[in-house]
Amino acid sequence: MKEQNNIYAVIVLYNKNCKDSITYNCLQGYEGVNILVCDNSTKDFQNKKIVEENGNIYIDMKGNKGISKAYNASLDKIKGQKGIICFFDDDTDIPESYFKILLKSAENNPADIYMPIVKYEIGILSPCVINNVNVRRPKTMEEINGKNITGINSGMAIGLSIFEDYRYDENYFLDYVDHKFLRDMKEKKKKIKIFDIELKQSFSGNDFSDLKSSLNRFKIYEEDYRRFCSDNFKNRLIGEINIFKRKLKLIYKFRSFKFLK
Repeated sequence: MKEQNNIYAVIVLYNKNCKDSITYNCLQGYEGVNILVCDNSTKDFQNKKIVEENGNIYIDMKGNKGISKAYNASLDKIKGQKGIICFFDDDTDIPESYFKILLKSAENNPADIYMPIVKYEIGILSPCVINNVNVRRPKTMEEINGKNITGINSGMAIGLSIFEDYRYDENYFLDYVDHKFLRDMKEKKKKIKIFDIELKQSFSGNDFSDLKSSLNRFKIYEEDYRRFCSDNFKNRLIGEINIFKRKLKLIYKFRSFKFLK
């Protein structure tokens, strides 16, 4: 990643005021970071005014267009610029040392993509291990290698030169955008490295209080994951089995939640 040290930090907001975003609040105090807020909210939270008053860039997606379109919109906004782009969810706690360690890693260990270690309540969230289309979280970092590495987008740092001939696949709405990107990058022989920083992120996947929301969320996963598995018969079969298992798990957890209440 031998590029100018311009750093662009993209936050994708969804249905919240940016003042309530852990990520946005973290980034405000970091000098030298160009902040882009890509707003996928379905109603007006006055984010445009707040973001622009702070000297940051606001991108209104005019509704929830999905994560891949939000990423591409942010890339379009800084087209032609050189440097590093970092993508963040709106609930990631970013230590100030993140950018210092990132720039040091880029200088001493050049790569195309840098991935932090992201942890949540019960362990490592990213990087993950991928085998064909099966993704699982590792118990230890020793399980990760150059062939099986995958992970989430939040906290990932990418050289902007990658996007001179690449765009995120907008057929994916939310899930597997990150795994599809990293699969494509490995096919392109891009160099991926884990850099020495830990991020903390909340994980909302255990909330089963609203059946309708849970089913809508499952439908998004189902469509995105099925697309991710569509390249050959074996992967399609694995995908259908995993979708069925996840559906059963959702039903069981929702019933358990209602019973406990």
